[in-house]
Amino acid sequence: VQLQTAWRRHSQQVEYANTRAAILCEQKVVRGFLVRRAVAKQHAAATKIETVFRTFSEVKRFQATLRTIIKIEAWYRSVTAFQDFNEMKQASVAMQSHFRGRQDRLLCKAIRASIQIQRVYKGFQAHKAFAEMKASAVKIQAAFRCFQQTCKYQKTLGQMVQLQTAWRRCSATGKYQQTRKAIVCEQKVVRGFLVRRAVARQHAAATKIEAVFRCFSQTTKYEIARARITKIQTAFRRF
Repeated sequence: VQLQTAWRRHSQQVEYANTRAAILCEQKVVRGFLVRRAVAKQHAAATKIETVFRTFSEVKRFQATLRTIIKIEAWYRSVTAFQDFNEMKQASVAMQSHFRGRQDRLLCKAIRASIQIQRVYKGFQAHKAFAEMKASAVKIQAAFRCFQQTCKYQKTLGQMVQLQTAWRRCSATGKYQQTRKAIVCEQKVVRGFLVRRAVARQHAAATKIEAVFRCFSQTTKYEIARARITKIQTAFRRF
């Protein structure tokens, strides 16, 4: 009986140790899976933030290059137009000088009339040139003002985009910290619940084993005592 008791105790202890090792192994696997999943989510979020930042940097660089190209084109066009205007002006002056000399030579008798006609014609040309120059100046002023307003708008838009990016980054970081804290808290609660439940089950199993063992011990002692009393009674009756 003692050997059986020792063997059963040893078997129960081995079974308990195996059960505990299996439970610890399962806990390690679950915890490893949760940690890997959290790391994967953090890596995906960091990759997304890096992609958005690189896209913003490339767009900003492209806008700066585009503005520089537009300025260079505008300056080149203005220089070309000014050169063409000077050439046309010189050609017109030369033609006017030649025409006036020829008219003076041919129309010596009608000097007064030609002078009057020239004065009227020159006044009209001057008025027309003044009107064209004024219209050109107005167009240039409008274009320059539009360019200034566009530059201001682009600068303001860039600053607003930077502010929005910083605010979104701050909001995303705060949400991520809150989510991480909530997940860690939930993990602590779940792990504590699992550990408490496992300990409760082990305690209940140990209690049940102890009760069965005590019952078996008491039954064995009772059977031995009963057998001895029966022998004594038999011997006494024979006597």
